[in-house]
Amino acid sequence: MNAKWLLTVFFCTSLTGSVLAADDIIEAVLLDKAALSGLGLEPVTASWAPPDRELFSKVLYSGEQFDVTVMAGDTARTRFENYEFDEFVYVINGQATLTDESGFAQTFQTGDFFMVPKGFAGEWHSQGNRYYQELIVIMKERSDTTNSSHQRPFLIDKAKISGLGIAPTQWAADPDREVYREVLYDGSELDVAIVSGATATTTFTSPMSEEFVYVVNGTATITPDGGEPQTFYTGDFFVVPEGFIGTWTTTGNHLYRELIAIPGN
Repeated sequence: MNAKWLLTVFFCTSLTGSVLAADDIIEAVLLDKAALSGLGLEPVTASWAPPDRELFSKVLYSGEQFDVTVMAGDTARTRFENYEFDEFVYVINGQATLTDESGFAQTFQTGDFFMVPKGFAGEWHSQGNRYYQELIVIMKERSDTTNSSHQRPFLIDKAKISGLGIAPTQWAADPDREVYREVLYDGSELDVAIVSGATATTTFTSPMSEEFVYVVNGTATITPDGGEPQTFYTGDFFVVPEGFIGTWTTTGNHLYRELIAIPGN
């Protein structure tokens, strides 16, 4: 397993980020549920869209390493010659059909998670009940290279998200603990993994890297040093900012499970 996966909540052992001052408290951030429901988005324009297209967005999180945004727009077809970044997408409403230059088309619908790889060329056709809406995660810094193994948009495996067929692994800090993990997408700028494990509390004494989390099953209670506990439940989206120090307690119906996106190599 690539060393970058030591950054996940179950396996974080490396030192990343700068050392925090003693009075700094870095808390996890629950993503705005009203905005995820389509409320409070602001009209925007984009260089890749015609000026008369209806587009709305709201930045839910802007961190040291990545941004998380909700975007909505009317039905449209948009052509991309060379997609500039890895983009992690969750479809909130409607569907997106992406067709590459060879004519290969894939359709992603409400509830799907998918990746648009850096370098993608083709058409993006978004459709919705008036508006297509999505949650997106994009790194702030661009990679100099593209991952040749990812030429097409990629659906994140629904069976793995459901907890089926995830590879068992051993956690060095607690070899007897039941733990599963699998990398689902290894991109140029962003990586996505499914991680699952029995109830446990993990203490982070070294600053963590930034991490986007979707709780698939169970609860995660995150308590920063010097701060108050925050509990996130099934269906919640949250971000752990870069530099977090504290404890992370997971519980679930036998197994807690999360889908995560973290910075790639």
